[in-house]
Amino acid sequence: MEQQELVNRFVETGELPEKLDGPFVQGVSEVLAGLTRIDVTSEKLRHALLDGGAPATPGDLKKRFEAFLDARAKGKDPQKVRIIWE
Repeated sequence: MEQQELVNRFVETGELPEKLDGPFVQGVSEVLAGLTRIDVTSEKLRHALLDGGAPATPGDLKKRFEAFLDARAKGKDPQKVRIIWE
C-alpha cells in the first residue's frame, strides 16, 4: 500500500496501522514537513484581546483576535501554519 493510502486511512479511521513501518512513518513525515508552528500562550492572547481596553464589543474582540493571528502568521503560508496552545 502506498504511503498516501496509509496516511489517508489513518486520518479517516483514527487507527494506526498494525505495523508502524517505513512507508507509514515516511508518509506522516512528508505530511508534516513544511508545517510552521506558532506557539500561543494564554498571557499573549489575553494581552492581545485587552489591547485597546475592556470592556469590548464582540466585533472589537474579533478584530483583535484576527490581528493577533495575522501578526503571528505574517509571511507564512496559512495552509501550513499550526497554532499550538501552551
